[in-house]
Amino acid sequence: MALDLLIKNGTVVDGSGMPRYRADIGVRAGRIVEIGRIRSSAEKIIGADGLIVAPGFIDGHTHMDAQIAWDPLGSCSCWHGVTSVVMGNCGFALAPCKPADREWFARCLTAVEDIPTEAMLAGIDWNWESFPEYLANVERLPKGLNYGMYIGHSALRMYAMGRRALEERANEDDLRAMEAAVAEAIRAGALGFSSSRATTHITPDGTPVASRIADWHEIDRLVGAMGELDAGIFQIGPDISGGEAHASSTSGCAGLLWRVGGRSCSGRSRQSRASIPTPGTIPPAISMRPSRSAAACTARGRPARSMQCFH
Repeated sequence: MALDLLIKNGTVVDGSGMPRYRADIGVRAGRIVEIGRIRSSAEKIIGADGLIVAPGFIDGHTHMDAQIAWDPLGSCSCWHGVTSVVMGNCGFALAPCKPADREWFARCLTAVEDIPTEAMLAGIDWNWESFPEYLANVERLPKGLNYGMYIGHSALRMYAMGRRALEERANEDDLRAMEAAVAEAIRAGALGFSSSRATTHITPDGTPVASRIADWHEIDRLVGAMGELDAGIFQIGPDISGGEAHASSTSGCAGLLWRVGGRSCSGRSRQSRASIPTPGTIPPAISMRPSRSAAACTARGRPARSMQCFH
């Protein structure tokens, strides 16, 4: 049977850790079906002499939550070989969000990420309130990239507590509402839950974002909601300002990203399977564990959408 696409004479770097090798790649119905010296005919042939053929890069930290509404290509990430992105990092997200708070959420993204508020208000068809509704909206949009997202702590706090989120610790009713929303998001397809303690993360008024008002007990409860489902990733922007602020931030976590699976951040196995590292166990930098399923997408049967050729 003829191939839909044949990439010939490329140098394959498949992400498995094996040495690069020269090969052809055959694609049919959007999936890689053959690797090696291919003699089959194809509707389209791409000569890849002198080029690397590799899985697309995964950008694990983006803030494309708004941009996806008006930029189907996902520029400029797509220009640099990125085929999959994760958004909703550091507690900043556009869901859950009540209609009355939409401009505030947009202004917060402006304050921290320098995304113009006017562009967001003009470019977003804001047809959601809950996280599952936002996820469904992203699913409907035309996309050149693969997207995954976290439910963000600051957005979640504002949704559950209103403006109290910017000044007060959560009470038991607030915590239960937020736990339920995290569990709902994970079941709907969220990659996990994100938060921030970073002093650079401020509101348009110059005050700390909502996630920075939360105590570690609150974070434990929300990560614990993922632990109950044995699923999800906890991502956080730590306070790296130094001194007492740094010690306070890292008392619960020294890193930025880890998977749920182990014990709760307070050590209580009853509530959560999340494992919050002790200080020093993870350096304060993004460090995603390589995913064999993502890295080896040049294997037979893998989707071809996340493949790229480059010099």
